[in-house]
Amino acid sequence: MKSKIIISIAIVTILGLSLIGQAGATHFTSNQILIGRGTLYVGGAGPGNHSTISEAIANATQGDIIFVYNGTYAENLNIGKKITIMGDDKDITIIQGVTGDEQVINIVSSFVTIEGFTIRGATLDQDAIHVFSLMEDNVITDNIFESCAYGIWLQITSKRVTVNYNVFDGCEFTAIRLVESDRNTIAHNEIMDCGEYAISLESASIQNNISYNTLIDNYGGIHLSGASGQNDILYNRISNCALEAILIEGLSNSNIVQYNNITDNYVGLALGSSSQNIIESNNFQGSTMEGLLLTSSSNNIVNTNNFIDNNRHAAFRFSSRNSWDANYWDNWVGIKFTAPLFQLFPKAIGGILRINLDRNPQLTPYSMP
Repeated sequence: MKSKIIISIAIVTILGLSLIGQAGATHFTSNQILIGRGTLYVGGAGPGNHSTISEAIANATQGDIIFVYNGTYAENLNIGKKITIMGDDKDITIIQGVTGDEQVINIVSSFVTIEGFTIRGATLDQDAIHVFSLMEDNVITDNIFESCAYGIWLQITSKRVTVNYNVFDGCEFTAIRLVESDRNTIAHNEIMDCGEYAISLESASIQNNISYNTLIDNYGGIHLSGASGQNDILYNRISNCALEAILIEGLSNSNIVQYNNITDNYVGLALGSSSQNIIESNNFQGSTMEGLLLTSSSNNIVNTNNFIDNNRHAAFRFSSRNSWDANYWDNWVGIKFTAPLFQLFPKAIGGILRINLDRNPQLTPYSMP
């Protein structure tokens, strides 16, 4: 028993000294302690460290971790192996694209993780990351995206990609674009100053989860089109969009829009030619046009939302069989006239050639998460 303990202590000591040797003259981080075996290093002063990320990728084997020390690395990356690439500090570990002709990072493998970098295009015409078709189970987390055309583009039939805890600042077009891409998680990202919609789901992108994102000062917020259905849009904060905070159109059916705080946009939410969506427990406030606009859309459910200080709370055009129930409307007659008779009045929602009714309008606004 004693000999086994002595051998174990010796192994731990040798591994610890090996890690310290890799750290060289640079600081020693907790990430390095967790990395363990199967790790390649880029930058820093350790013996055998690679000078470029591309070189480390070429020498990596499946399942390896590439740890990148602080610095600016001017290169475009092609990742065709199941590896993790981890930056030392996302604010000062920078991958700078070298040409606008291809993406800064191409992911052509499943099970790739990119974490802890600032990723910049060489010009505003260069996309930051493409996840190629048929790739699955990739993770893009805790990065900063600057000076690029598209931030992250999930191409046809990519699946189960996690995009979370990233910051996108000033993408020329869209920060996160999904094209026929299913069952992905887009969560806890901050997106600002995009020239188009911050998040776009296109061409039958289905069963995706878009939640807990903060979208501020973009041209538009979240856009679903081309029969992109069965998606969950939950707990997002969307403000100051020049267009719609959320636009669902083109036969994009059976989506759930819940618990979103949608404030100070041109239009809060617009539905176009889409059905069977659930719009529930959202806060529509301060829209310069409509809080909610339905066009050629039927059989949608609009329940338990707040409509506050919008130029016009809700309207519909060429739409029928939509259900409105138990919403709070700050201009409902029952607020101004408190007699029980007035409190029984329904709220009328105006539309072309007809009126819809919320027969159970609420007296006080809901508290939103």
